[in-house]
Amino acid sequence: MAHAHAGVVERALRAAGARVWMRPTEDVEHARQEAAAAVARALAEPDVEHVVVAAGGDGSVHLVLQAIGDSGVPMGVVPAGSGDDAARAWGLGRGEPHRMAEVLLTAPVTPVDLGRAEAADGTVTWFATVLAAGFDARVSERSLGMTGVPASVRYLLAVAGELRGFHPISYRLVLDGEPVDTDAMLVALGNSPSYGRGMLVCPQADPTDGRLDVVLLHPIPIPEFLRVFPRVYRGTHVSHPAVQVRRVAEATVHAPDVLAFADGEPVARLPLRVSAAKGVLRLVTAGVPPPRRVGVGP
Repeated sequence: MAHAHAGVVERALRAAGARVWMRPTEDVEHARQEAAAAVARALAEPDVEHVVVAAGGDGSVHLVLQAIGDSGVPMGVVPAGSGDDAARAWGLGRGEPHRMAEVLLTAPVTPVDLGRAEAADGTVTWFATVLAAGFDARVSERSLGMTGVPASVRYLLAVAGELRGFHPISYRLVLDGEPVDTDAMLVALGNSPSYGRGMLVCPQADPTDGRLDVVLLHPIPIPEFLRVFPRVYRGTHVSHPAVQVRRVAEATVHAPDVLAFADGEPVARLPLRVSAAKGVLRLVTAGVPPPRRVGVGP
């Protein structure tokens, strides 16, 4: 679907007189190389108005973000994935390709925040949506080894497998300089509200406020967890008494043997220093919607 959508957008842009370089990619490494080359071309021609466009889902957006980072090169998105959580948070939704071409041609460049995760070795990962560092991250890591299984089934199997032996994780957090030692089942740091195809884990996260929403689910019995977790699709889980929400500019997250994921992609094992990079991404969008109001019912 991404290639087909990109082709429609390419033809519409060319018809409008834009110069377009479209590079279909064969694998992740090839995509990294092409994204880096596109950013290098834009930086080498500062007098030409370049936009580097990611056509695909959250994984494609995440990959291009690593090339763009804080370079100041404008970015566009043609949403064509299974979830498109980043595009939704940025007001791009999952519109028709012709509408995406119109956005790229006419919409202003708007500064939006990115999450920035720095590992112990100094490696930096940029993310658009949510960094997961708890039960959800453990599920994602388990699902990595389930090759040949459809994504939806793989996720459910990974959840079931992880629940069988899952215990709360002991975290050492530093939230805007305040040390917090706590046990939790889930820790998520949101630059924007959702991940995993629409799960509103950080429903009030705003990608323009220079803050991350930190959501902690403190230990509860597994049957209660199974009752609460589905509420993440409406964002109403935050009203549960075991859920704590903090809004911070920077957090350090440390726990034993947890591989963190951001935008659904593996980042690094904890500890990580995670911060909100205010307005660092120059995004082509007609407007970023405000965070939705979420009810507190069950």
